[in-house]
Amino acid sequence: MSAHPEHGAGRWWRRLIVFDYYLAVVLLLAAGLIKLVRPGGVGELLQSLWEQGFLSLDAMLAIARWQPWGEIALALAALSGWRVQGCARTVGTLYLFFALLIGVAADGYWTQPLDCGCFGSGGQTPVYLLVARNLLIALPLFFADASLGRRTLPALIRRR
Repeated sequence: MSAHPEHGAGRWWRRLIVFDYYLAVVLLLAAGLIKLVRPGGVGELLQSLWEQGFLSLDAMLAIARWQPWGEIALALAALSGWRVQGCARTVGTLYLFFALLIGVAADGYWTQPLDCGCFGSGGQTPVYLLVARNLLIALPLFFADASLGRRTLPALIRRR
């Protein structure tokens, strides 16, 4: 078995990281766009954090207003191929941060359904599934390296 990262076990791991990178970024872009097109207020997650005293009213409203734009900007930067390793880690950190906020908002009720507001309003999912989803999406992103840049859409288009 070759030690080269593109052969054997390294190949499936590299493909998983590339797949995860695009999954995370496309979900982030979709979430931001959906929140802009169908604003659903502040969402259950932000409201819960406000009720628990983790957010002030002004902070909750500012996050609800500006979060979609931040998600879109980060997703577009990541899709552009700009500093992919840094973008991958930033996106991974964001997913981990959202998992933490969901856990805090749950206040110990892990099986309780929660509308995280990720894709607008309306989806009630048990907290443990929301946290697990975010962890599974986030963790591979921390293993991305600079070679991921060769697999971004702009790099693939330039090579043709």
